[in-house]
Amino acid sequence: MKTLLGLLLFAVLLATGDSLECETCSGQGYNCTGQKEPCSFGLNTCQTLVVESTVGGLQVTHISKHCSSKSLCEQYKPGAPTSRFPDSTIIKEVTCKAPSFSASLFLTLSGFLLLKILS
Repeated sequence: MKTLLGLLLFAVLLATGDSLECETCSGQGYNCTGQKEPCSFGLNTCQTLVVESTVGGLQVTHISKHCSSKSLCEQYKPGAPTSRFPDSTIIKEVTCKAPSFSASLFLTLSGFLLLKILS
């Protein structure tokens, strides 16, 4: 019974360590602030994308922060045009931030320690 309880608690700790939350927002300029939201399955990176567009002769900067897949995020390169935006838009900055390995490792080790104590 103790082993079963320990495995259940270990699974809960492990699932908590693997869930990713990213700040989600968009707006003009180089900064925006929003709520942290859990990422859907397969979205394993927090992406920040800053683009610059020329609209009517004026340069407009736009930022977007959201969950993304690592492979999609790494496709964006600063200075490159992107098909996601109009032709006069270039990528200024891209940040792809994955969850920290140390936090997941800590929770996994805590789960193993808990299993040992309960056994």
